[in-house]
Amino acid sequence: MSSTDMVQNMDHVDRDIINELTANCRVSYETMARKLGITANAVRRRMLNLTESGVISEFVLLPSFAMVDVHFLIGLTWTDGARNDDEIVELIGSHPFITSVGFDSFGTIIFNAEYPEDSGLEEITDFLRDEVNVTDLELHPVSRPRGVKFEPSALQLRVLRCLAEDPRMSVTTVAEKSGLTAKRVRRIIEQLQDSRGFEFTIIRNLNAGSNTNFVIRVEWDDALTGPENIVNWLETEHPKEYWYPNISHSERVMFPVFVVDHLKDIEAIFKHLMELPNIFPHATLIPYPRKRFPGSRERYLQELLSRS
Repeated sequence: MSSTDMVQNMDHVDRDIINELTANCRVSYETMARKLGITANAVRRRMLNLTESGVISEFVLLPSFAMVDVHFLIGLTWTDGARNDDEIVELIGSHPFITSVGFDSFGTIIFNAEYPEDSGLEEITDFLRDEVNVTDLELHPVSRPRGVKFEPSALQLRVLRCLAEDPRMSVTTVAEKSGLTAKRVRRIIEQLQDSRGFEFTIIRNLNAGSNTNFVIRVEWDDALTGPENIVNWLETEHPKEYWYPNISHSERVMFPVFVVDHLKDIEAIFKHLMELPNIFPHATLIPYPRKRFPGSRERYLQELLSRS
């Protein structure tokens, strides 16, 4: 069976599994089964399909944004085409704040960054204009769960070192590797999760298999509506296709993410948005898979574990 066949019709159960793992990739098959109303074996099979197809590309342990004092950013930029695409991706990804870079189907460069609040936006702007010679640039700070900042203990660091290797590592294996009892390991993992200082999550590729991931740039008249109303409408009218909003903090614009089975669905959703008063969809972005780069949070975790 090909990877395309395995996710030919990614349904609401697959989506719920992805959302559960995004919130906590250590969640058990049994816990998800109870929530979703299916068997643990069905959850296991679906997770295997999602992983082998590349929809779930990686299980990761990351410090929270608060732990590292950084914020999340979506950037759009354009160049004069003097450099080839691979060179552009590597050059932009060389900046220490950048975490992923890629192109959409129309040539827009899309990137994410984890930046410090004080000077991060200015540093990224100067780098892209001076080193990359971009012709236009948009930076959109976007909300992500902040978590909290705390100082892990020596025992917690021993467990974290194992979980950085494999965030879904079993309690028994962590106990063997760390030299702690399984009971203590279980308690420490619960402490780490309750602390909200670390995220046990996944990296997703919603374009894997036959799925098409796309984004619509949406603006609105602030005097007549707001992002909450748009999100409510999307959840009601397109519950299967709509995933999450990406609301900019710097402008009246959002970048809702959709996943569809067929390209014709993109035009249908865009036209549906066009019919709404006081809402202005301007462009559809169909992003290709982006290359990941170690960002501020990954480097912080490496430094934290290397000191312990």
